[in-house]
Order: sequence, then structure tokens, then C-alpha cells
Amino acid sequence: MNGDGARRIGFEWGLEGKEHGSYDEYGLLRWSAERLAHVFDKLRARYAAGTPSELPQVTIVPAGIEVKDTGEKSHNVVLAIHTWSDNRDFTGRKVAYTRWFFVPYHQLQDHPVSYQALYAAFDALPLTPEPPLTVAVPALDPRDVMPGSDALAAAALLASGQQVCLVGADGVPMAERLRFVDTVMALLPYGLRTRFSAATWTSSTTKHRIKLSFARYAPEGVQAVHWGQGADIPLDKYSAEYHRILRNRDVDYPDLIGWLADQTEPLWFNDDDRPRVFELLRRSASQSPPARPPDPTPAPAPAVRRGPEVVEVAHQGPTVAALAKALSKVTPTEDARPTLDALLAVVWNQSDREALADALVQYHCFRHVFNQRGDRDDLYKRLISAAFKPDERSMWASKRRALLRAENTPEAVILRLKALPSSRWWRLKGLPRQRWWRFGTWDRRYRLACTIGVSALAIVLIGLTALRLLPGNDTPAQQAFPPPAPQTILINDTADQPYVTEVIKEALRRQGYAPVLQAPGTPENPAVLIDYDANILNELADRGLTMVGDAKVGTLDILLLKHGARFPGDVETIHVRDTFSKDVERKIQDQFPKVRFSPVPASQLPAELLQNGPTAAIVSYNVAAEDYETSPDLDEFLPQRKIIVGADFALKPVLEPAMDRLKKEGVKSSDDPKADAKAFVDRIYSPAPALAPSAKPVSGPARSFWDIILIVCVIVGVGGLVAAVFFFRVPSRLKGSMAGRHRL
Repeated sequence: MNGDGARRIGFEWGLEGKEHGSYDEYGLLRWSAERLAHVFDKLRARYAAGTPSELPQVTIVPAGIEVKDTGEKSHNVVLAIHTWSDNRDFTGRKVAYTRWFFVPYHQLQDHPVSYQALYAAFDALPLTPEPPLTVAVPALDPRDVMPGSDALAAAALLASGQQVCLVGADGVPMAERLRFVDTVMALLPYGLRTRFSAATWTSSTTKHRIKLSFARYAPEGVQAVHWGQGADIPLDKYSAEYHRILRNRDVDYPDLIGWLADQTEPLWFNDDDRPRVFELLRRSASQSPPARPPDPTPAPAPAVRRGPEVVEVAHQGPTVAALAKALSKVTPTEDARPTLDALLAVVWNQSDREALADALVQYHCFRHVFNQRGDRDDLYKRLISAAFKPDERSMWASKRRALLRAENTPEAVILRLKALPSSRWWRLKGLPRQRWWRFGTWDRRYRLACTIGVSALAIVLIGLTALRLLPGNDTPAQQAFPPPAPQTILINDTADQPYVTEVIKEALRRQGYAPVLQAPGTPENPAVLIDYDANILNELADRGLTMVGDAKVGTLDILLLKHGARFPGDVETIHVRDTFSKDVERKIQDQFPKVRFSPVPASQLPAELLQNGPTAAIVSYNVAAEDYETSPDLDEFLPQRKIIVGADFALKPVLEPAMDRLKKEGVKSSDDPKADAKAFVDRIYSPAPALAPSAKPVSGPARSFWDIILIVCVIVGVGGLVAAVFFFRVPSRLKGSMAGRHRL
């Protein structure tokens, strides 16, 4: 498709948040259809991305909703727009709104649209839209999509069924991230949007099922793609194949994306539909697209010489990729100019120039075709001039870098690429590249501004110095007052892990809270919960808490040996419970082939230990027996247990840095957990401010310090005035004059 006009599409909506001054947790406030209310909880639980530090953000998820009349489930594309509201809860914290918009997918099958267009249409609506619930959304325009190396890598990884996380985009605005999501999905058949999910921000410590996300670093098990660079790991078999097809296509990107946008049959990211996805890409990348429409204001094409075969291809609607491939097959003895002229004649817009830049990288600037010709420098110049336009530097920067790094790039091309301007201001002015420190080459108004600014600064510094030298008493410094009383935070610790508890308490103190340890079983609701049990996740939801993170603290099972026994020398058989993992048994036997396992019912294994039976046994970490001692010999094979920390909405960002570091460094045990925890937190948080009350004015700095400052001010002020006079009186020494003339 090439950009149909806007069409009105229907939608349903829901608003999630809190009322002003509310004591409640986040929940649905209003919605357009009662049948959608039960869907929100499932979507929030499945695609929770964490608590963003900056808003707005956008989350894209699929949803299947049952149709009342038929009982079947319909596909829906859901946009969740996260923004700040004007409300505050009972503690004074800002309340975030999440606006959910449901679009039935069948409306998009004959009118494919981009996520950016949906966001723009929905973001302009009021918080509670009134019927009729329709918005005008323009169709997807393939000419607006400019994929780079990171988008190609992300699309290839998604096609193989993997989760992808974009890293290195911390400073990129949300709109650019959403545009990247559109770019990636434009390289996949449109029908995959019925199962696609994405988020413009996710927490690195939150486990989620989002297909394409942005985070500081990729979570475990998620493939990382670096912003502007590509994947940081080798692509697997499926990803590599998809990536190869995208790179070696026979059509330009707008034509490829247009064909893929027409493939609107619903598809899955699974093994069953993967062959279909690859087949659709192969067909879209190889078939000849229809003749392209002319540019609205086309420049007159130069008269060029073409061979009969080139004229025939041109009448069929040539593409940059097809003609570049034809040029690469020209032998050194043939005349390459007709094919080159035909190629340059179809380079009309930015997309064509990007396709030509891709061809220069792929075919090594057609070095084998041009190198034997005497006019090769002129041919290279024409190619570089056509592919790299000064006002499109953001598009060709990566292509330029790839050509400069390649070993097969001709020297003439390298020289021209290095000569391309790097400053956009000078390019737009059409001026040669200048160096900022050559004052005489500046424009007259900039030199005047600089001179006046230096003079004003010198006057200010001298004035301040004069005031400081006037006789009088020093102004007393501002008094310091004690900080306000901290808010008390209850911690429920059922994990019996003092080091982690002390880390949590110390982290809360650094943020101005007063943590109090709560005994398990008391009726109060804690703000922080610590436990080993995996079922704590359900308890967190019941208490209105969210998971902050987890950290490894030991093994679920331990190896017990009789006193004096050595492993593996004195051990032939290890008694285990009958539910013990067979995979762990195989790993141990691979390392110790002579060791055998004897399964025993779980209820009888402690009794055998009390009867002083087996030489060795693997039991739960909380089982102990006389005449036995714990051995660490198998700790690397036994599954590790985790300590899980949950907190309420306000404390989660406070504790996340500590849990992130604990997850990387591990949990230590020592005789003084409080001191160790304080040293650990010192490396993460800045020291907490502590201002002591004082009834007397705090004395200012020593007089000698002010003397040094005064001397510096006098030197800078006098130097500024001298420089200003020098600029006015002797401009010819600075390779220019105030009138703007330049010396040769």
C-alpha cells in the first residue's frame, strides 16, 4: 500500500488510575464496555513492564475478546498510553493514568495502519471519549519507513520467535522508540500484529512476556539489540536466514514493506506459522513491484545512453536494488556507464538513496567493475553524490561508517566519504567546514555577541570584586535545621536472612524512611515483604505489593555426609527422595560416574538419617541429622533458592538498585550483617544528608579562601577587558575583520 487517505475506525476504551486523595490501589476508573473489564486484569498481569521513571510511555499488546453473538474470540490490537494525571493519592504522590484503547483487528485488515498513527489519534482524545467511538487514522505509508541495522536484527530475531530488548537507547525520546517499533514490524508480515506486544520502556528486573521492549540492559533469556548498531550476539539459524533475505532483497524497502503490509492474515510467532512467515518474506522480497509513481515535482531526467537490455528493464519499472544488481554483474571489459546512468536515473527520493547506499556496501562500491577504467574517480564521485545528501546525515551515517571500515572500499570513495561535512549548520548554509576556534572566520553578529558578552562578564566580575573588598562584616551563613521526622515503614521478614534485611533497611534509611522489622503473623500490612517461598508472588498481589527483585541465597537441597566420610571417595550410593530431579542426577553422574542414586519416599528419608543409615543423602536445606555434616561438594549441581522482595508502588524504585546489585553479586553471610549491609549500600546510594540543629549562625569559609577567589576574579576581569579591546582594535590578526572580510 502506498498511503491511502485517513479512514475512521472504531474502538473501545478504559481508564486506569486512582481518584484524587484515594487510599485504594490502581484500578479501572471508567470504561466503555462492561465486557472488557475482565480483560484488563489479565493484560496488566501478563504484560506488566514495571514502574516507569518518565512518562508518557506506550505499551502495545494483543487481546482476544469473546463475541457475544457467536462465542468466538476476536483479535484486538491494544494501545496502553501511560501519562501523569493531576491527581495525588492520600500520601501526596502523583497518580499515573493508563488509557487503554482496543481496536478490532478486522478493521485493519483492509486498512493497515502504523502504531504511531494510532497513538497520535488516541492521544488527542479526552480522558473519557463520548460516542461515537471512532477516530480517523491514515493508512501505513511504506515510504516513511527507514530501517537500519538495529531494526533488521530485531525483525530477524522476532521472526525466529525470540524476545528482543533494545539497549543503549536511554536518552532516546518515546516518539523515536515508537517509530522504531513501527519500523521493525514493517519488516514482518502485518498479520503478526495479532500476537505482537511491545513497550517503549520496561524495567530490567521485571520478568515479562513482551516481544519487543526497551530497557537499560536485557533481562536473562532475552536477546539484546544495541540501538543504532544491531544484535550483540550471533544470529541463530532462523534469524540469520530472515536477516539474509532482508539484506539481499531484489526490491527496494518501500516496495518490500508495501507487500508485507498486504499480508494481513492473522499469524503466530511459533513453529507452526514460521514457514508461512518466511515464505511471505521470500515472495515479497523477490517479486517485481508495480511501476512507481512519479515524484510530485520531478527534475528533468538527463539524456543518457542505454543499451537495449537496459531500456527493456527500465520500461518494466526498475528499482534501485534490481539495477544495482545488474551493475554488479557487468564485466570489466563492458561499458558500465549505460547501466550506471539507468541506476542513477531511478534514484528519486530518500528511500532510493538509502537503497543505493546499501548496494554500495553490499557490492563494495562496484570496485571490480570500475577499477580498470580510467574515469573510475568520476564514476565513484557520481555514486557517492547520489547516495549521500548533506541534509540526510541521520540516514547515511551508519552506511558511511560501514564503508569506511570495509577492507574492499576503493581509496577514491574513502577520500570522498571523509570529506563529507559533519556539521549540519555549515551544510545548510552551503559554507565550507570551519573550525570553531578561528574567531576571524565567524559571522559578524557572532563576533559582536562574543565581544559584548566578554565585556559584560568582565564588568560583572570586577563589580563583585569591588563589593567584596568594601569594609564590613561577613554576612552570616544560613542556619541549618533538623530534617523532618521520617515516615515509618514496616518490613515483614519470613526468610531468616539478616544480610538482605539489613540491606533493605539501610536502603530505606538513605531515602528518608524509618524501617521497622515486623514479626511474621502480626495483623499489620507491611510495605516491604521478604520471603523464600515462590508462592509469595500471590501474596504480594493480595497485599497490593509488586515484586522488586530476587537474589540467590543458597541451594534448595544440600548434601549430607557422615562424619569423617569424603566425597566421592567414600560414597558409592546417595539416597535421595523419589521426587528428586532426574536432570540433576544425570549432571552429577556425568561428573562422578561411579556414584549411584537410591530413591526413597520423601517421608521416609529423614527417618533413615535418624537411624544412622546411608553414608550420603541429598535432602532439603532445612533437614538436619546427628552424625551428619553438610558438604558443599555438590552445590554447583543443586538448584539454588531465591529470596524474593516485594514492596508497594512508592518504594519499588527506592529498592530496585539494591536488588539489582544483589542479583549480580549474590548474598553474603557474615558475623556482622549490619556493617556489611551498610558497606554494600554505600557503594550504591549517596550518603544520607544529616543536618544538625543549630541556634547559632554557621561561620563562613576562611578569609584566605576568599582572598584566592578575589585574585582570580580580578585577573579574569582585567583579562576580559583586554581581550575585548583587542578584538575591536586589531581584528586583522584574527584572519578576518568585523565587516566579515577574510584574509587569504
